[in-house]
Parts: sequence; C-alpha cells; structure tokens
Amino acid sequence: MWEFLSKLPTAWSSTIIVAAIIAIVVVALKGKLSAKWGKNAVDVGAGSSVKESKDTPKDEKNKTLPAKKSCGDCVLIMMGEREKYEIKTRKTIDRVLKNQMNNAEQKLVEIQTLLINAFTEALYDKRNDQNEHTVDDEAVQSKLFYGLVRDALLLVKDEIRRSFKENGFFDFNGSEFTFYVRDKIKFLLSILSQHLRNLYPSQGVIVDLQKILKSIESKTTEIEALGFEMYTHAKEAKLEAEKQTKELRTEFSNWIDSFIG
Repeated sequence: MWEFLSKLPTAWSSTIIVAAIIAIVVVALKGKLSAKWGKNAVDVGAGSSVKESKDTPKDEKNKTLPAKKSCGDCVLIMMGEREKYEIKTRKTIDRVLKNQMNNAEQKLVEIQTLLINAFTEALYDKRNDQNEHTVDDEAVQSKLFYGLVRDALLLVKDEIRRSFKENGFFDFNGSEFTFYVRDKIKFLLSILSQHLRNLYPSQGVIVDLQKILKSIESKTTEIEALGFEMYTHAKEAKLEAEKQTKELRTEFSNWIDSFIG
C-alpha cells in the first residue's frame, strides 16, 4: 500500500509519511495515544483499552487493544531513507543527459571529419583544374572553413541537446523513430548550410560555396548513419535510466513495507 508514496511529490509524500509516523512516535514516548469519537474513546498503546460508555456492549467491556509497534526515531529514519532514495533518483536522471551528450559529441567529431573531407575533395578538384593559387591560399581558406564548421556544429549541438531534453522520440519504434531521426538530421544539416551561406565569402575564394554545399550533400548518407547511431544511443540511455529509477522506487517501497511491518 506504500507503492503510491514513492510516486508522489516530495512535499505530499513526506507529509503523509510524517502524519502516519507521528502516532507511532507518540505511543513510543507517552505510552498511549487517545482518540475519541462520539461517546467512545480509544487509548492506543501499552495497557490501552476501550473506555466504556453507556452504549458499550457488555461483551466489549474491558477488551484490551493490541500494543502497536513503536520507534522513537521512526520519523528521522524514514525521512533519511526518503532522502537517500531521492538523491539516487536525481543522480540517475542527471546521468542520462550527460551520457547522451558525451556520445553525441563523439558523433559530431566524426561528422566534422566528414565535412572537412568534403571540403578537401572540393579543394583537390580545383587544384586539378590548374587554377592559379598557392599553398598559402589553400591554408587560409581551409582555416576559414574549419572555423565556420566548428561554429556551426556548436549550434547543431545545442539543437541536439534540446531534442534530448524534450524526450520526444524515446517512445518511438520502427518507422516512427526512422522518420523522426531523418527529419532531425535534415534540420541539423540545414543549420549547417545556413551558417555557411551567412558567413562564407562570395568572392576571393578558391572553392565557391555551391561547390562546398554539393560536396557536403554527397556525405548525407554517412552523416545520416551517424545521426541514427546518436539518437539510438540516446533512446537506449533514457530507457535504461527509466528502468533504474523504477527499480529504485520498488526498492524504496519494499523498504517502507518492511519498516512499517
């Protein structure tokens, strides 16, 4: 019957727990607890009994109530265990996003490598065209592109974190999950493309923007595969955390039943 306590907000469940335990503590400290209704009165505790009223049946007179289990530190013990349960639960939940983002950062490094490779291929094509440019020119433009990609992927990373926090895909299976990830990858690539369009120079460059965007588009399948790995890991990490929090809730509920019993 204590299962629902572990699911309630802290303030509610704590209040219910304290109210339930106070009677035990009073009995432990004073030896009995009196309760009255109408003409009847009941004393709970050692040596307690039902007080007679004029309407009390003869066969109920002098019936002694069983002594209740008592513990002077019950409230402190209960609240201490509740706090341990909440700390473990918070840590489990907090670890989820950290786990997800650590994996996402690894995948973004791999995506960055794909983008740099795409740019290098485009630069190599221009070199084969025998256009007049120096190694220094290539180095300057490469540095510019690397900087833009790095900044764009920071924006992408923020969007990924937001999608993880929203928990909008953890219950998806099969085609639902596939459609979600593909749409998300398209959106993330659009962030990258828009960032390049906004800041990449239109003149005085070896490789023009359209050539770069076309090279990036050729890597879409590989980028999409990394995106699926990223979101699949995020989903599995979330589901595992939910399993652990459920186990913690059950463990705490069982402890309460054992303690009260």
